[in-house]
Amino acid sequence: MTLKTRLLLALLGFAVVGATATVFVTKRAIFRLEQENTRVARQGISDVVSDNIRLSSKILTKIGETFVAIRSEDAALRVADILRSHKPPFNIRELRADNKLRAVATAQIRVPGENGGVAGHIDMYDDKGLAIIHPNPNVEGKNYSQWKDEFPEMWKLVRESFRKPKVSGYYSFIGEDNAKKRKFMALTRVKDSPFIVSAVVEIDRFFLPVHEKIKRAGEKAAKKADAQVLAVSAHNTQTLISNATMWLLGLLAMGAAAALWLARSVSKPITELRHRVATMGHGDFSIKIPEWGSRETRELAVAFNKLGDDLRQYTEDLKRETAAREAFESEIRTARRIQEALLPHTFPPFPDRPEFELHASLLPAKDVSGDFYDFFFIGENTLALVMADVSGKGLPAAIFMAVARTLIRNLCLTSPDMKPNEVLSAANDYLCLDNDEAMFVTLFLGFLDIPSGRLVYANAGHEPFIVLRPDSPPERLGVLSDFPLGIVPGHAFQLGTRNFRAPETLVLHTDGVTDASNPDGEFFGVEHFLDILAENAAKRPADIIAAVNNALLAFQGENQFDDITIMCLRTRPEGEKEWGRDQHFPTSPKESRSAELTPDVYPRNDGPEYQATCGTDPRHYWGT
Repeated sequence: MTLKTRLLLALLGFAVVGATATVFVTKRAIFRLEQENTRVARQGISDVVSDNIRLSSKILTKIGETFVAIRSEDAALRVADILRSHKPPFNIRELRADNKLRAVATAQIRVPGENGGVAGHIDMYDDKGLAIIHPNPNVEGKNYSQWKDEFPEMWKLVRESFRKPKVSGYYSFIGEDNAKKRKFMALTRVKDSPFIVSAVVEIDRFFLPVHEKIKRAGEKAAKKADAQVLAVSAHNTQTLISNATMWLLGLLAMGAAAALWLARSVSKPITELRHRVATMGHGDFSIKIPEWGSRETRELAVAFNKLGDDLRQYTEDLKRETAAREAFESEIRTARRIQEALLPHTFPPFPDRPEFELHASLLPAKDVSGDFYDFFFIGENTLALVMADVSGKGLPAAIFMAVARTLIRNLCLTSPDMKPNEVLSAANDYLCLDNDEAMFVTLFLGFLDIPSGRLVYANAGHEPFIVLRPDSPPERLGVLSDFPLGIVPGHAFQLGTRNFRAPETLVLHTDGVTDASNPDGEFFGVEHFLDILAENAAKRPADIIAAVNNALLAFQGENQFDDITIMCLRTRPEGEKEWGRDQHFPTSPKESRSAELTPDVYPRNDGPEYQATCGTDPRHYWGT
């Protein structure tokens, strides 16, 4: 039954009782009116407060989670910047003594706003779960795994952060008051380091201030409503008692009008507010409440309308950000297609050359890659082989890769008399010009003379190349200890040589192969790589690359952090026929075309040619 109906029935009862019970009935009716108005007012305000608390909890929880995730990412970026002053392997004692690092890694997380209190903190641990820096001295130095049974949800989040760049979620925790609480944790891996930054908060603290304001506003509105009801009731009682006989009919009419007015003024704003709160709960943030009625009701309407405007603005901003992100991703896809077009991707690349078989592959870690490979003929019989790895990832690395690839190819083709080391010296000087971003590229460049099987090469800080034979272990060769391109202008690069005979396979790769890691942080490693190559040494290049890529994908899972690039060239195995070897070893395409061929003899691994070609690193060998 509505408030209006109750008031009208009460007035009809007054008329039936008559004048003899006027005073008694009047007092009784007013008393009941006072109680009912108070109850309805309090119930209406309580409903509004409860709806607002539920709505604000839902919204502010999402906002709080986003805020904590941003704080975690920001702290990870700042820690990465500070770690540049510490060279790996990192000394934990030095890290803990770094006041600047400690200030960032133990910062408090405060609730946004003028009176926002402390909601949580930042801490840092490594990818084994060891707490490196923590605001609680009792936790610092301990491993989170010791709490995996007591707080399994927390340990699950920590363990996931070992293999994912970003992790977030909730877990239960026993607070200092021995009460069970829910905490939110956002974990972000620090770039180029084994550390993870954790932002931990009690998410409820983000909206407790708002809830307190809503409750105080509701209590204030209830008190005001009580005072208004009591004041009107007292006035009506006094008037009716003093003029009971003379003004009975008039008071009844006035009471009916007053009852209708009071019911409308009290119930309508509250009923409308409740209805529009429900509408907003379905996603319509444009809904508005008329700002009329008592002061408390107007204030509540103003607050509600402002909340709707803020939510609508947040939704519009989110839509714009989503559109901008989709546009950026479209540009990334276009850049990837352009990059793919720059690299050779048709195999076999030289079907009219039966002397060798060549295959290559590139698995990018991001949408665009910093690795690149290339191969092309210089003249009729000299095959140029390029394998390179640009520092960094994403679009900057892709642009630098395109410049380096074009530069190397143009120098080789426009200056065919240049040796590989001379090509790298010229390219290096060009890349050092205006290199404000300090980008660099490790690069292997080799010229393979097809008739003689002689490879002359230069290595700008790149991985060694590998030679495979079915009857002997793989050989890692070609370490010349030179700088990458783009670092030191004017550097004179060394020249290495190596003769090939059939059936041998030359393998070029980037460090994305050996440095690949699994979710447990273990590296694929050189030995594992060489074992796979040894098992497949007698196979064709495409099959060798497929075997390596399958092993890497199975090892890494979803944990690929670097580009994986491999190139294989196999000499013609037909009839165990060997390439010839020339008496005068050619060092440029022009020399190789005019070289006189002699029988092929492999140098010993302790002779001067070994020292000149491979360096003195005992890990690299020619074999027997």
